[in-house]
Amino acid sequence: MKELIIERRCRGRIFFLLIGIIFFSLSHLYSQADKKGVALIKNGEVLIKKTEYEKAMAKFEEARHCIYTDTNRLRLYKNISRVYYNLGKEKESVDYIMKVLEIKLNARLRGKIPPRYHILFLDTQRRLKKLRSDVRSLADRKLFAEARKRLEQSEEFKNYKNNEWVQELKNYIKETENKEERRDMN
Repeated sequence: MKELIIERRCRGRIFFLLIGIIFFSLSHLYSQADKKGVALIKNGEVLIKKTEYEKAMAKFEEARHCIYTDTNRLRLYKNISRVYYNLGKEKESVDYIMKVLEIKLNARLRGKIPPRYHILFLDTQRRLKKLRSDVRSLADRKLFAEARKRLEQSEEFKNYKNNEWVQELKNYIKETENKEERRDMN
């Protein structure tokens, strides 16, 4: 019996050791690929300065398959967007601006940026922020309407005075939000 317990412990340790080795190997591979992607982005940025946009786009397309961190993806998408803008493809440029803003809504442009591209970037950012706030307010109104409907259906609703009803409604909304947060965490 004692030998069986020792054997199980050894298997467990070996299993966790193997998991650790696999995790370390994968993280090392991702790190190496990310470094290669950053080098390709730098090469593409040099080509943008030389106005060789087609060659820069080829470097960025190659880098797209090597980038794993949000910071580097943000940099990559900003550069792809600028290349599309410089090639006169405004729709594609806006598509990549949207990808930048999905990663970081308050992203900023740095360096020498054409004024019209900067305006396009800021306009797209403003529209996306407005859209998100509209969606949030719609969700808040929907939650409020649902809470009010449930409270009105309850028998206890008839006993509430106005300020008690409002407090009960606030409590219900907080409870619902807490449930959603817990569900999102899981």
